[in-house]
Amino acid sequence: MKNIIHISDKKITTRGGLIPILKHIKACGIPQIIRSCVKRRPFWSTYTNEDIFIGLAMNVFCGKSRISQIENIRSKISIIPGLKIGSHDAIGRALKNLATKNTIVESFSHKTQLLIKAMVNYNEPLNRMLIKSTKRLGLLKSGKSYTLDMDATFVSTRCRDAKRHKKNKKLGFSPMVCLIENIPVHVSLRNGNSGAALNLKNDTEICLRLLEENNIKVGRYRSDAAGYKKELLTFLDEKNIKYVVRMPLNKYYKTLVNKIKECENWKRTIIETTDMIWDCEITSIPYIMHDTTMKGRVVCLKVPDLETIKKQNSKEEEQRRLSIDKKMTELNEKGLLNTEGKTFDDAWVNLDGYNYKLIYTNDFEASNEALIYEYNARGGAERCFEYLKQDCGWKYPPFSEMAENNVYLIVSALAYNIFLSALMNFNKYVKGLNRKSRLPKFIDLVVEVACYIINDNTFEFYPNDEKIDFGKFC
Repeated sequence: MKNIIHISDKKITTRGGLIPILKHIKACGIPQIIRSCVKRRPFWSTYTNEDIFIGLAMNVFCGKSRISQIENIRSKISIIPGLKIGSHDAIGRALKNLATKNTIVESFSHKTQLLIKAMVNYNEPLNRMLIKSTKRLGLLKSGKSYTLDMDATFVSTRCRDAKRHKKNKKLGFSPMVCLIENIPVHVSLRNGNSGAALNLKNDTEICLRLLEENNIKVGRYRSDAAGYKKELLTFLDEKNIKYVVRMPLNKYYKTLVNKIKECENWKRTIIETTDMIWDCEITSIPYIMHDTTMKGRVVCLKVPDLETIKKQNSKEEEQRRLSIDKKMTELNEKGLLNTEGKTFDDAWVNLDGYNYKLIYTNDFEASNEALIYEYNARGGAERCFEYLKQDCGWKYPPFSEMAENNVYLIVSALAYNIFLSALMNFNKYVKGLNRKSRLPKFIDLVVEVACYIINDNTFEFYPNDEKIDFGKFC
C-alpha cells in the first residue's frame, strides 16, 4: 500500500501560545501607551516602536536572552497575524535611538577622601511608559497604598562605558531599580563604580512623581543601608511616607551604642527568615538622626555569638537551641529553608558578645516584630533581579553605551511585567500553571503549542490535550 501524502497550504507556528499573549497585550492598550510616551520613529520606518518593544517581548517569551537570537525564531513567529518582527539590527537601531543623555554626578568618598565622578542615566519617557503599561496590565491599581522598594544590582559586562565595581572588581553597570510588590516600575543606570547611595534621593523623587502622575499611591518606603541618608529620609518624612531602612552601626554612633548597651527593655522572640530561624531579643529606641529634627525609632535585633552561648551553659538554653536546630532541620528537609546562606552577613555588627541588626523607621505604631518581617521581605527584590537577568536578558547588555543599555533594561522590564500579567490572567485556564510559575514553565505549558493559522481570526491549536482551554482566552 502506497503512503498518501497531503500537502497543506495552512500556516503553522510551533509557538502558538504567543497568539493569546499578543491579544492580551493589545487588549490592555500597550501599543497606544508606547505611542503616547515615546517619540515616534520616522514615517518611512518599516517598524514602529510598539513593533520593536513587542518583538523584544516575544523574543523573551520564546526563551531567548539576547537580541541576536531573534533571528532563530523570526520566520517561525512572524506569520502570526498582527505581529511584526524586525531583524536584530532593526531592533538594535530602534532601541539606540531612544537613549537619553547621561548625567554626571559627583560624590565624596570619606573612606578614600577622594571626589568620585560617576554617570547616571535617567530615561524618563521610557520609565513613564513602564509605569503606565504596568498599571494597564492590571499589576498596579489606583488608590491602593503600596510599599516602594529601592535596591541596586550589578550587571557584569565589558561594554565601553562599563566601570569596575569597588567590591567584586568586575566591569559592569549598577542598575538602581524601584519595585512595587517585586514588580519593576523604574530603572536608572549608573557606572559599576558607583556607590549604592549615589543620587538615591533623585531616583526616589523621579519615581514617586511618575507614580503620582498615574494615581499610584506610595505609603511606605523600604531600603537597605544605602537609604540611611539625611536628604532622602527628610524628603520622605515631609511627604508623610513611612520608611523602613537598615541602619548602619559604626564607631561614630557613640550615643546610639550607649543607648543600646543601657537598654533593659529587651524581649525574647523567634524571627524566621528564608535563611535562618533567629532565637533573638528585640527592642526599640527613640532616636533623632544626626543634624535633623526628625523623630525616629531604631528597632534593634540581637543574637548571641558562639562565645556568649558557651558562657550561658544552662540546660534551659541548651534545650531551646536544640529545639530551634530541630525545627530548622525539618524545614530544610521539606525544602522550605535555605540554610546554605551566611549566618551573619554584612548587615550584622558585633558588640560585646552579641550580633546586632538595626532598622530605622518613622513608624511608631507597628510592632518591633512586624517591622523586622517587613524589612526582611526585601528579599523578593533579589529574586526579581535573578529573574530579570536569567529570563529577560538583563545579564547580556547588548550595546557599548550606558544610555543605550538603559533603554534595553527598561524595555526588558516591560517584557517581564507583560509575563507577570499574562501569568495572572492565564493560570486559571492552564493546568499546572500558577501565579508563582517561572518563565521557563510558562513557555513550556503555554507558548510552545503548535497552531494552524487559518486566517486572521481563526486558529486551530494542536495538540490540545485539555491542558489549555484556548477558547477562554484566545
